[in-house]
Amino acid sequence: MGRILQEIDVRKKKLLTLFDSGSDITYVTKDALPEGIHCERIPERMAHLASQTHKITKSCILPVKLDGQAFAIQAFVVDSIGGGRKIPEAGRKIDILFGAIMMEEWDIKLDPKGKKLDMSGLEKREFISF
Repeated sequence: MGRILQEIDVRKKKLLTLFDSGSDITYVTKDALPEGIHCERIPERMAHLASQTHKITKSCILPVKLDGQAFAIQAFVVDSIGGGRKIPEAGRKIDILFGAIMMEEWDIKLDPKGKKLDMSGLEKREFISF
């Protein structure tokens, strides 16, 4: 399991994102959503993040830009990530928890030793289905 913090652009708004291979699902905080992002109501479900329980009622498609690569991700809307605490190394709160399913879909890998993302798969722009 690995975690990397990096900013991503969502409609020209820079959002602090925690890429976390230990989380399957991707979440975005409601306060971080840029204007014009359309979210759909979904059947209620519960999510447990960092010892907090969240009621999930909305899902969004977010157009993102990461290291010059544009693509879209699905994210469930939550009130906060990590209890809304500021991350010391970033000096601000996490806006997006980028989960393993979206990383796998876009072939983004974590390089924990280098503390960076491996974007070589995303740069190929290929989907491989079995």
